[in-house]
Amino acid sequence: MDVKHLQYFLAVAQFGTLGRAAKQLSVSQPAISKSIGRLETTLQARLFDRTPKGMVLTEFGLALVERAQFISNESRLIRESFDTLRGSGKGTLSVGCGSSHGSTIVPAAVLALRASRPNATFSITVGSSETLLNALKQGTVDVLVGALFANAWDRELASELIAYDRVVVVARPAHLLLANRPLALESIARASWVLGNTGDSLRDQLNNLFLKAGVMPPEPVYLTTSVPTIKSLLMSTDLLAFLPETLVTQELANGSLKKLEHDDLVWRRPVQVLYPLRRPLSRLGSALVQQLRLAVQNSPGYAPV
Repeated sequence: MDVKHLQYFLAVAQFGTLGRAAKQLSVSQPAISKSIGRLETTLQARLFDRTPKGMVLTEFGLALVERAQFISNESRLIRESFDTLRGSGKGTLSVGCGSSHGSTIVPAAVLALRASRPNATFSITVGSSETLLNALKQGTVDVLVGALFANAWDRELASELIAYDRVVVVARPAHLLLANRPLALESIARASWVLGNTGDSLRDQLNNLFLKAGVMPPEPVYLTTSVPTIKSLLMSTDLLAFLPETLVTQELANGSLKKLEHDDLVWRRPVQVLYPLRRPLSRLGSALVQQLRLAVQNSPGYAPV
């Protein structure tokens, strides 16, 4: 089975038409069609239903997608490992991370690494833990950075702890609760909050902190995970948010936001690097981990380990 046929198949599955897939791959539409035909002949199964609106995956096509992604990514990793052995300095690394690390240590590490490997290409994907773990499992992301919990899949993952950061409650300086001492958890829970949807890791952890202290968690009045939106809301009205200090370093320094101090509402969050055991890190990936360890030493809000 030709890996190129699988790559063409994945492009059609992603873009939905032969024309869009051909444009993305910079090949002719007949070449894509011929490749799909050969793959269907090899597998003795129809992979797409041809409809007026485009190409729709059949049951066999759906079954092939995940395996094709894995094979395609393994093929890429093999090529890159040989490029490294030849000393060409080429290679591609796909990094997944949460928003806090995606605006701090990840770009810092990638920039430092790119300086010594100018021929390398890097892709950075920012998303939720669930989305990123699925991407890692499928092979569309090579390595993850963040406080990620793999649950049932963690036996298949290698994990390296590189630092801790802190997630705290923040508000604008004029918030009435900042003037109250001591602060009762019940009062904090009854305040107006901006949080992510149920399932968001920060909201889930905040809920756990309240429940651990025997207090019902807050019901947010605004739901969003957009950091710029959260900051704007915090600065314009009396809301509370639960955010990594690394995302509000500048605002805490200039006084536009303040921490609402309470010992029960601080999360010392692990910062991990995760990758599949079946797919060890490439040299480029290992070099990224080294740069991440350097980045946490020079980035405010991180405690290196």
